[in-house]
Amino acid sequence: MKITEFKLHNPGILVTKVPDDLFEQIKKDLNWYRGEDYNANLVGQIENEREFVITDKIQFFLEEFADYYHRYFDFKDFKVVSHKAWVNLQKKHEYNPCHLHDSTLSWVLWVQIPYRLEDEDRLANTVKTRHNLNSRFQFFYNTLDGRQEVQNLNVDHSWQGTVILFPSTLRHTVYPFYTSDQNRISIAGNIYASYAQRY
Repeated sequence: MKITEFKLHNPGILVTKVPDDLFEQIKKDLNWYRGEDYNANLVGQIENEREFVITDKIQFFLEEFADYYHRYFDFKDFKVVSHKAWVNLQKKHEYNPCHLHDSTLSWVLWVQIPYRLEDEDRLANTVKTRHNLNSRFQFFYNTLDGRQEVQNLNVDHSWQGTVILFPSTLRHTVYPFYTSDQNRISIAGNIYASYAQRY
């Protein structure tokens, strides 16, 4: 019996590391950077969110990553039009509710993770549960048979310098952390693109 698979088009999530020299420059820039307040543009329940200006080096990296994404998932005639980005200076107890973005692709780069996942998972609010969610980044998606599933990213120190790229309409949330008084720092952004042919 010969069996073959008929694959349905389903773009996903790609993960990579920012080159060390670029990541070091981003961290240096954030030490003095004080962008315009960006909260009114976002749904985050976060006191301090700032516009982030994308430099030529960051733009080159993002567009190279986006080009790889569209070749990997077999999109056709993809052309980047513009970018927007912001910095999340997230304190403990703050969070991002479930949301999506209004662009083509979205990305998140983790700059500083000030807690240990093991410590978050030992707290009374989560230690007896089936699912540890403190501090997690979570995606929501539908399976082919219509069920809703989630995918957790267990973001900890090892994710510093890591960037993810995903479709902007993919809903996601960021749960609060509790065990550090330092900021959890991430940069997020949108890539706007045009298509001559979608698939």
